[in-house]
Amino acid sequence: MEWYKHFTSSHDDPDISDAMDKFGDFGYSGFFILLDLYGQEFNHIDEDGYLKISKCFVQRKLRKRWTKVELLLNFFEKEILEPRFLWIDNGQFISLKVPKFIEIASNWSGRKTRKDLQRPYIAPTAKEVEVDKEEKKKKKIPPLVPPQPPTDEPAIFINLPLNDKSEYPITVTVIAEMKSLFPAVDIEQEFRGMRAWCLANSGNLKTRKGIKAFYTRWLSTEQDRARKVNTIPAYTAKPEPATPAIPKTIPKTDEKLHARFAAKVIAPMYDEINEQSWKICIEPLRAIAFDKVTNQITLYADSNIMSWVKDHYLQKIVALAGCNVRLIDCEE
Repeated sequence: MEWYKHFTSSHDDPDISDAMDKFGDFGYSGFFILLDLYGQEFNHIDEDGYLKISKCFVQRKLRKRWTKVELLLNFFEKEILEPRFLWIDNGQFISLKVPKFIEIASNWSGRKTRKDLQRPYIAPTAKEVEVDKEEKKKKKIPPLVPPQPPTDEPAIFINLPLNDKSEYPITVTVIAEMKSLFPAVDIEQEFRGMRAWCLANSGNLKTRKGIKAFYTRWLSTEQDRARKVNTIPAYTAKPEPATPAIPKTIPKTDEKLHARFAAKVIAPMYDEINEQSWKICIEPLRAIAFDKVTNQITLYADSNIMSWVKDHYLQKIVALAGCNVRLIDCEE
């Protein structure tokens, strides 16, 4: 299937609005990327309407970890009045079904699907045969409008909504130029994120004159974030001392305490900072102990990243944890 119907009021859909409240921009972009995948492979669905695709492929397309993709799928299946997706976990693969996809399918695909699935065993009446013949005759009549000369305008990659209710086209030429100016940024995905932001913030839309400054600032910010990640000092081995050094003992993790800390701090920070910084500095943190008297949690951090965590992320960790935070790099 080459296309399906996308209504300009889709962001006002109650289910999609609830998803955006819960998941942010991912609630909107994730829903329509899943529709894109289903429509793209529409000819490969089974007789029950399910499409089998790998989890890795879905994660790569949505640019999210599987745990977050699973939450989105469960939301659109179980947390709304009428399921928008049905899915079955098959290990490394999932079977995905869009129950009402036929209603937004292209005209050709919709007619074909209704004919094949809804009335497979009913013979057409004489009237239906006549109507079909008339439609075939109309198709043979050449169009009265003369063919338009080909234009040299570049193809449009995506449109950004403006405050005058029109849309600003982002062409493939602009995409190529931005890639050369901001090499560390995933340009296509960032423009998708800009459209999702515009749809979710209709009161703050930009003018046609100011839209270029808007997306340039956005991409410049992402470029700066990538630079900060790349400036994290790499570990350099120290020369061996004359006498053997006493090895540091890594303290034992309190598993129950760490599970609560991970849910309250580590997981939310994935959406707050760059993914590479999160993997290097936040994910390795381990909860060791909690002192109720001083309301303080003790965290283990490798000595290579401790100073970076203190300088850049400690205040955010304290805010999310709701208590004092103490960092150590060995057992005391």
